[in-house]
Amino acid sequence: MSYEAEKMAALAQDMYTVHVEREHGQLGIERLREVLKAVHSIYYGKRSPKSFPDGLLIFATLDPEFQPLDTSGSIEISKPVELKRMGTGAVVQVLGERSLRVWPREAIDWRQLVEHAIVYLFDATNRPEDGPSEAIALPSGLREIDNPNGYPSALAPPTFWNLEEALDYYTGSLAASSTCPTLREAWARESQNRHLVLCNKPERRMRRSLAAHLRSSVRDTMSVRVDEEQNVSETEPVDIEVSWSMVGHIALIEIKWLGQSLNEAGDDLGTKYADARAREGASQLANYLDECHERHPKHEINGYLIVFDARRRGVKTWEPEVVSKQDAWHYRDREIDYRDSIPQRQDFQSPRRLYLEPRIAM
Repeated sequence: MSYEAEKMAALAQDMYTVHVEREHGQLGIERLREVLKAVHSIYYGKRSPKSFPDGLLIFATLDPEFQPLDTSGSIEISKPVELKRMGTGAVVQVLGERSLRVWPREAIDWRQLVEHAIVYLFDATNRPEDGPSEAIALPSGLREIDNPNGYPSALAPPTFWNLEEALDYYTGSLAASSTCPTLREAWARESQNRHLVLCNKPERRMRRSLAAHLRSSVRDTMSVRVDEEQNVSETEPVDIEVSWSMVGHIALIEIKWLGQSLNEAGDDLGTKYADARAREGASQLANYLDECHERHPKHEINGYLIVFDARRRGVKTWEPEVVSKQDAWHYRDREIDYRDSIPQRQDFQSPRRLYLEPRIAM
């Protein structure tokens, strides 16, 4: 056998399908297909893996007549979208082509099933020493599902993960130093060289900057759209809506800014926002989420509060002036005081503070 052939054979031995067939034969392969079909229908049918922070276990028994779990406390569903009724974790038994039985996640340990069923596991909280985050469980142990894309799940569309990666990049590489030309326009003309005072109503430029970045970076994830000022409320639109039409996922992004801006005439200091403005944004976003859930009850919806933090200490005029580096950088490491304004709900993601750095040497 050549070196290349040996290498390919070794890779094949590591594939979980090989181990399934070795331990359960052709029947195991058939049940594996049923399990993976159910995984696909759930992940592409309105619930992403990240909506199961307490884990997801899906199994199909080798003998369809065998029932390893007490059915009390479970529900039978015919559509994956009905999993929305379940909480942050679930155990799912594949009963047939269009039928699933669902228990709370703590219903059983995978080790109790592996002799009689093909079991899929997802646990994004796993550390390397705990085992793989996504695997097929067998009597011989967990067989990790090959994951070349690097996302927590290899079997799901990376919608929200892809969005969050794009937000991370924007935060660190574009927003911090106002690298984006559109975001650079958010600074008052006379203060542009030092980034101390914002222009009048800078949120429009911030929104355009972030939306443009998302349009160019949130790609290859099933028909994605990035729209500005979408009406999820009768009185006020959310700043940015990202939607994946093929999988029914929606992200609502509410933008707030902190700092000092010019007045409407552009000849003096105007609006000044501090932490309370971010707290208002949290309440606003929670209301948007409620209204969006009412309009799209079959969609998975996540909310993101993005705060552009341009706070400076000691700025008394918009015109060129001397500001110490201590005052200019005073808020760099001062997190926003949200107090009790962040709702404890699964669809409200941790707020992101985008600190806009001054152009004054530290």
